[in-house]
Amino acid sequence: MKNTILILFILFSTICNSQTYVPDDAFEQKLINLGYDTGPLDDFVPTANINTISTLNVSNSGISDMTGIEDFTALVNLSCQSNIITNLDITGLTNLEILYLYDNNISSIDLSTNTALIKFNGGLNPYISLDFSNNHNIEWVGSPSGSLTSIDLSGITTLKEVYIQDNQIVALDVSGNTNLKFLDAFNNSLTSINLSGDTALQYANIYNNQLPSLDVSTNTNLFALNCSSNILSTLDVSANTSLLNLSVSNNNLSNLDLNGVNALTTLNCDNNLLTSLNISSNILISNLACNNNSLTHLDFSQHTLLNFLLINNNNLVAVDLKNGSNTSIVLFDARNNASLFCIKVDDEAYSTTNWLNIDPQTDFSEDCLIGIGENSFTNFNIYPNPANSSIHITPNNNIKSFSITDVQGRLVSSNIISDSTTISVEGLRTGIYFLKITTTQNQTVTKKFIKH
Repeated sequence: MKNTILILFILFSTICNSQTYVPDDAFEQKLINLGYDTGPLDDFVPTANINTISTLNVSNSGISDMTGIEDFTALVNLSCQSNIITNLDITGLTNLEILYLYDNNISSIDLSTNTALIKFNGGLNPYISLDFSNNHNIEWVGSPSGSLTSIDLSGITTLKEVYIQDNQIVALDVSGNTNLKFLDAFNNSLTSINLSGDTALQYANIYNNQLPSLDVSTNTNLFALNCSSNILSTLDVSANTSLLNLSVSNNNLSNLDLNGVNALTTLNCDNNLLTSLNISSNILISNLACNNNSLTHLDFSQHTLLNFLLINNNNLVAVDLKNGSNTSIVLFDARNNASLFCIKVDDEAYSTTNWLNIDPQTDFSEDCLIGIGENSFTNFNIYPNPANSSIHITPNNNIKSFSITDVQGRLVSSNIISDSTTISVEGLRTGIYFLKITTTQNQTVTKKFIKH
């Protein structure tokens, strides 16, 4: 009888004094600081002090070994980011909903038993794969700036946000994630991506990869798509009528059909192989970069909201920018278009004064009418420029009159031209002036010159 009582006493004492082994001094010290243990450091923490905790934050604590975490069985929220942890066993933490382990040295992580997990933030770790196939409650996944080559995220209907940029992922399947809204997968090595069935997707950033094709036909709620710097030769956005921002720069696109994408406000399609660009139905565009293509004609006459326009480095011969709101344009570049002699604008004097990024042969006019024969109206040139005492106009036929204004728009000289096409500027002060030439057909063009 006495022996039985003694055994029961020892067993009771053992249970009451159960200890959890915590060999990492930095981990134990953090638990002491949080009030879950008392000093001195002895590699043990009373289990009863930790097995009911729901939230634990041991970030930025210099911890390398998280042994002992397995006894925190009630944990719902664990944050252990910015340490030097190499291994983390959380398979017994079945109540865990939020896990932050960003910026550690963890080479692998098993999440298969953490079925309650809702949010995972694990970037800046050296593990190469993540598997969320058992995490059917996960809503938020973040693992940027790491060494990931693969990640399993398909068919998780609770998933809303994914941030896996700056990794080495080759193939990505996020299909069937019907609640996914945000996807950042840029700066990877993607050669394939499956977005099918992601009907709630609103923002997709998948630029700087190696994608040869992209299907966004089921992503009908897309607001912003950035697939620049891939190797796309075609892209169909006809189903994406809600698109506001589209960036397809640095691809191999020879055609881009934007018909029906009427909500578009920002378009970046520079550095492609485009020979034409029809944006007649996209009249809400305010920012457009279509430079470095092979475009020949552009019509912005209906685009009254334009304020950012890059059309340089093309093969342009005609540009209609007379839309009634030229003063809203704060950035304009039309350089390196050798055959562009005239840009149609609201006010040629305003454009000549404010839009300086044009070629020497390019002028602004309010009509850009072309004459007959070799002496095209837009081909008028003046020399020398800068000038000291006089300037000459070539060709010298069909010219009726001229006028010169300064940068404030004040008329400083005007006259009817008879035989001579040499104009004296000797009396003008040093500065910038605008020479307006009128032909015998009452066509006009304005040339800027500098008086020395």
